[in-house]
Amino acid sequence: MIYSRFALLSIRKCIFYIKPSFRLSSTSRPIYYESVSQHANQVALIDHSSSYTYGQLYSFSRKLSRRLVPLCQQQQQQQQKLTDDGLDKRNVQLGILCPNDASFIIAMWASWMIGATVVPLSLQHPPSSLAYFLNDAQCRGVIVGDDRSNELIKTTLENNSQIDIPIININKKNLSAKVTYDDINDDLLLSTTIDRTERSNALIIYTSGTSGKPKGCVLTFDAVQAHVDSMIKAWGWTKDDGKTYF
Repeated sequence: MIYSRFALLSIRKCIFYIKPSFRLSSTSRPIYYESVSQHANQVALIDHSSSYTYGQLYSFSRKLSRRLVPLCQQQQQQQQKLTDDGLDKRNVQLGILCPNDASFIIAMWASWMIGATVVPLSLQHPPSSLAYFLNDAQCRGVIVGDDRSNELIKTTLENNSQIDIPIININKKNLSAKVTYDDINDDLLLSTTIDRTERSNALIIYTSGTSGKPKGCVLTFDAVQAHVDSMIKAWGWTKDDGKTYF
C-alpha cells in the first residue's frame, strides 16, 4: 500500500509546498496509517490559505468519509469481487472536482477510506467533458471543494438530466479544527477503512482523447506506488525535502 505525500500529489498538479514521507511496509494498512500514527502533529501540506498537519488531514477526511458511506453502502456489504487477473471489480467510483488545495487530498483520502475509486476531474474541463467522465465512469457521486466547482458541477448536471448523482460539498469552514496526536489511535486508524489490497483500484485517470473520446485508465494502488517509487529514485528525494506543485 502507499501512504506518502508523494503518492498523493504526484498524480495531480497542485499548488502547495509539501514535505515527503516514505512508504509503508507491504501490509494492507490504509495509505495514511504511518503518516498519521507517527507524524500526526507534523505539517504535511501548505496550500494558498493555510497549513495542515497529517492529523488534521486525517480528521477532516474521516468526517467527510462518514458523509460518503451511504453512496457505497450496498457495495460495502458485498464480498469483494475480483476478476481473473486480480483487479478489483466492485465499481464504486466517486468524482472529485476540487481546487488545487487541501480539499483534493481530503476528498481522496475520504473516498479511499470507504473503498471507493477516485475519478479526478479538472476545473478546466467544460460541462460536456465533465458529464462524459461522470457518466462513463459510472460515478455514484461527486465531491466539490469550493463555490466555483460546485457551480460548475450544478451546471453540468442541469444540462445532463440522465446523470442523477448527489453533490457532496466540503465545508472549508471546518478545516480550521485543531487535531493532536492524542486524538488518534491505531484502532481508530485501522477501523476507518475497508480491506484493500495492492491490486485494488485507486484511480481512474482519463486520457486526452486526441484520437477519439477520452478513455479511463484504471490505476491500482501498486501501480501508483510504483510510479511514486520511480520518482523518488529518479529525483533522489528524501524525507527532508519540500516540493512545490503547480
